[in-house]
Parts: sequence; structure tokens; C-alpha cells
Amino acid sequence: MSPVVNVLQSPFTPSHSHLTRTQQQLSRRQRLNLLQQKRKTNKEDKNKLILFCHRKRTEQVMMEKSNSQYDSFLYWRQPIPALDLSELEDLGLTDSLLTNCSSGKEKTSTMLRGQDEEGVLSEFSSFNYWRAPIGDVDALLADLNLLL
Repeated sequence: MSPVVNVLQSPFTPSHSHLTRTQQQLSRRQRLNLLQQKRKTNKEDKNKLILFCHRKRTEQVMMEKSNSQYDSFLYWRQPIPALDLSELEDLGLTDSLLTNCSSGKEKTSTMLRGQDEEGVLSEFSSFNYWRAPIGDVDALLADLNLLL
């Protein structure tokens, strides 16, 4: 086994060594200080890397949580809520609809039409409607041909 040689104190250290001249001339105390500083920066770099990885993982978990609500069957099973006219009034959208109508009679007729459409469309907003299987494709095609 070869003896351990301290490279910095060895007289055989070539001038083209990987150490710079200033590093060769440093005292032992200065070299220890430099090593301690490097260790501190390495620890800081490790801490920064740990924080970065922790942030990334937190972002991934948050993305998984936000996407998981849409992946669940229960989310899509919920019925579509009916439109609340008070929300439209708060936004000021119903005023423009009411000013387009010229008389009170037209206003009531448009409101009645809206309620009729709401009654017709409520059938399609239920989960049971979309869950029902198609019994016969020929009957479905016949219905589609009637629409054309």
C-alpha cells in the first residue's frame, strides 16, 4: 500500500497542477476557512434545492387535487343548476333584455317563453336522461332523419 501524500505540502507538486498558485501559497488556516465556506455554500445550495423540490411537489399535489374533483364520478353526476335571474340582474344583463321589448305584454310573453324553455330543458339536465342506454340504433336514426 502506498503512503498517503499531502499534495499541498509535497515538494513534488508540479507547477501545472490543478491548484492555482494562490491556493498553493495559502496557509493551512486559510485553506480550512475556504473549505468551511464551500461547505456552507454547499449546504445553502442543498437547502435551496430541497425548497425547490418541495415547492414543485406542492404544486403537483395541488394540481392533482384540483383535477381530481373533475375526475370523480360524483362531480359529473350532479345536476346542472338552473339559471338564477337575480345573478343576471346583479350583473345588469336583464335590463338590456327588458329594454329591447317595447311593451309589457311582450315582456311577459318572453318571460313565459323562458319558463317554457326551462321546463323543456330541465329534462336534459338530469343525470338519468344521459344515463339511459340507447335501446335501438335504428329508432335513433329514424328520429334524426325526422329532424332533417
